[in-house]
Amino acid sequence: MNKILAMSACAAAISLSGHAYAAAVNPIELLQGFNVITLGDFDNGVHVHGRTFVGGDYTSPQLSELTKDPVSNFTFDGGPSGTVFIGGNVSGSGIRSFNGGDVVIGGTVAPGVNVEAQGGGTVTQGVAGIPVAEVSDALFGLSDYLKELGVTLGDTGVLEGDSNNSRFAAGATADAIEIFNFDASDFTNQNTNFGATTSVPTIVNVSGEIINFAGKISNATPNLIFNFYEATSLSINQTFSAHIIAPKAEVSVAANFYGMIAANSLSLRNGEIHPIAFPDLPYDDVTVAPLPAPGLLLLGALGLLGYRARRKAA
Repeated sequence: MNKILAMSACAAAISLSGHAYAAAVNPIELLQGFNVITLGDFDNGVHVHGRTFVGGDYTSPQLSELTKDPVSNFTFDGGPSGTVFIGGNVSGSGIRSFNGGDVVIGGTVAPGVNVEAQGGGTVTQGVAGIPVAEVSDALFGLSDYLKELGVTLGDTGVLEGDSNNSRFAAGATADAIEIFNFDASDFTNQNTNFGATTSVPTIVNVSGEIINFAGKISNATPNLIFNFYEATSLSINQTFSAHIIAPKAEVSVAANFYGMIAANSLSLRNGEIHPIAFPDLPYDDVTVAPLPAPGLLLLGALGLLGYRARRKAA
């Protein structure tokens, strides 16, 4: 019960933050639905295999391929539907989208730039209602929530192995989520191969604004989520096989990436982005309307108690 109350307090704190998200856009559904989300621009030199959401402009120095894996359209509540969403304009060498999904563009395509939707999909420009602000609020809200969860609960798991092979492992008790808290300086050894042996969502909260993630994650770890809640610059230069939430960061990827990546902006070179399943998190919708603190605490408590009850009944 103590952990439930602590997590409820976190929910209340997040609800009061400036980034409380609109209930119409659920962050877990977003992260499970997309392979890449950028709140700003995406400069893509290679390929993305899953759905892509770009809040700003899309630039491709060479022909880039999107939705290379079979996926259906994602539909926003009361909004547009597609496998590729671009809130701004498209320039560069062009886009080829596969598997019949629709390409939805809020701005325009520069003259001479070819945008294709193969397999029967459509390409539409000037589309109103792409929910860029709502997606931004959802991701900031989730990142803040996970950070505060780490502050309240501390490290619930243990780090095993040696400096070259580090594994995020479960703690002594069976929890619905595992939490780790680190600083950017803990990821500067380029020889370290990180992994996870947990069976539940495992959050690694990382502080620091300028981060060069020098190590690698060579084996797919779908339960492992890195929350770079302070980062304004994040570089990935070796294989990375986990999920990233970094809503403030300009992210640069120069290697193969397997997982979900949510960033402020993204530059992709010398690698491809492949989806791996994003896990369920014990995170329920928080109302947008401002409430007094006791009301927020009660909402958080009810949501988390409901989650635990559903977990026990399963």
